[in-house]
Amino acid sequence: MADLERVRDVTKHYERLHGLRLVALGVPFLISAAWRAGWLGGWPSRDPRVAGYWFVASLGLAVAVSYVIRAWYRHRFGRARSTLWSSGALTLFAVSTAFLAAIGLQTELSWRLSVPALFLSAVFTSIGLKRRGWRRHYVAVAGVWVVFAMLGVAGVSIATRNVALDVVIGLSLMIAGLGDDRVLKSSLRPPMAEDCARPV
Repeated sequence: MADLERVRDVTKHYERLHGLRLVALGVPFLISAAWRAGWLGGWPSRDPRVAGYWFVASLGLAVAVSYVIRAWYRHRFGRARSTLWSSGALTLFAVSTAFLAAIGLQTELSWRLSVPALFLSAVFTSIGLKRRGWRRHYVAVAGVWVVFAMLGVAGVSIATRNVALDVVIGLSLMIAGLGDDRVLKSSLRPPMAEDCARPV
């Protein structure tokens, strides 16, 4: 019965579980962190403005790759109809609004403890603990953001925190993406024919 409920949840949120799309988006942030840390020897440019253009271009490429990956998931597992509620669009809008409010609060109070990072940690913890914990890898993502939130309190420099932010974003996308991909592949099998994946 528990397996059937999990399959229902997975098929309902099928589009959100295309985890390798998140992995692709994480790569530019890890490259950016390596550039900020000086590990790339100034490649592609020592000029931050030019490097910023490269980052935007690499992020655009990652988004394009993510659509190719989505097509691969659909070819392997089929399609699923999603409603506005199950697509996560409304949730994303609400979380984004609250996150912007947290940034405003951080700016106003000038705390060394990162309020936006703690907010994201709470969001990821919520994702990891609900629905019988089948996405519990998000608790690990939450832990990464808690560590980042404490860097200012620990006296870590702004430059180092900038590197750490890119690392945290990239690592979070990698953990979430690989975990979601594992959940999807362990719950669904590729269709035998040209059937589309539909909620049970």
